[in-house]
Amino acid sequence: MSNTINKDVYVKTKIVSHHHILNVESFEYFTKGDTLIEVSDIDERTFMLSCYKTPQNTNPDVFYSKAHNIISHFIIAINVATLGHFTWDFNFISPTPYLLVDELKKASHLLFPKGKKYLNNEKPLSIDKNLIWRTLQVFLAISKDDDRSLKKE
Repeated sequence: MSNTINKDVYVKTKIVSHHHILNVESFEYFTKGDTLIEVSDIDERTFMLSCYKTPQNTNPDVFYSKAHNIISHFIIAINVATLGHFTWDFNFISPTPYLLVDELKKASHLLFPKGKKYLNNEKPLSIDKNLIWRTLQVFLAISKDDDRSLKKE
């Protein structure tokens, strides 16, 4: 493990696979604990993705922003490399805060969407080490791209 990785401070999020069955062995590149991003708690349909702080990330807001970019790039990379459908687990923290407003009744209240299952008629695919290797390659390529239009697309 590199001595520039601070394992005490990190951003962590849950990622959901809507199309692939996951396994620990396939994520070997990201589970060794010697990189700035790490995959853990892998089960059949979810895993945790962590982004660790470096000594250069002294400003917490800058670190959170960089971590968000790295996690976004990882999600883009795994979707491209596997032709799959991976997303944040939006129910991990809280539901999306929508407000239902009825101007006629002069009333409003929060809406809390119920969890929805991803619907498709396709058989789930198994993920393998080659797909995760491709994920790493795509991730490295898009992480080097300084053009911010990638996330907009």
